[in-house]
Formats: sequence, C-alpha cells, structure tokens
Amino acid sequence: MKAWKNEIVQEMGKLTTFQKEISLYETARKHGIKHLKTYDVLDIIKLFIEKNPSYKAVRMVSDPKKNISLFTSATFITNDLY
Repeated sequence: MKAWKNEIVQEMGKLTTFQKEISLYETARKHGIKHLKTYDVLDIIKLFIEKNPSYKAVRMVSDPKKNISLFTSATFITNDLY
C-alpha cells in the first residue's frame, strides 16, 4: 500500500479522539489530494475500518439519485450514530 494512503488513515485516526463523523474528502484535501480513483478510496476505507472498528463507512449525499463519487461522499461515523 502506498505511503500517502497510510498518511490519510493516520490523520483520520487522530480525528477519532474528538469527532464522531470524519470525511475522507476533507482529510484528503488537507494533504493536497484533489482526486482519487475508486479502488484507492476502497483501500483507504478498508484500512481505516480495520484500524478503527468502532466506525462504519457511509455515503453522505443530499440526493441519493444523483451520481456522486465515492471519494467526495465517503464519511466515517461511529457505531453509536448508525
């Protein structure tokens, strides 16, 4: 796995101490990443969930009928919010 994926997962891991909702897109933007391929997003989701089993991955969209990328909509929430 590439180092930048681990950096994003580590950054989101730091946010778990005080946030119940963590956006993959916002975290990646802080690292200067503007676009990700779907398989990269899936790798990050899998790695984050393995390291933080109290979180679930969900898609946050205003209109579920619109085709919105997984990168911009992937959000992690704690199990107690689900």
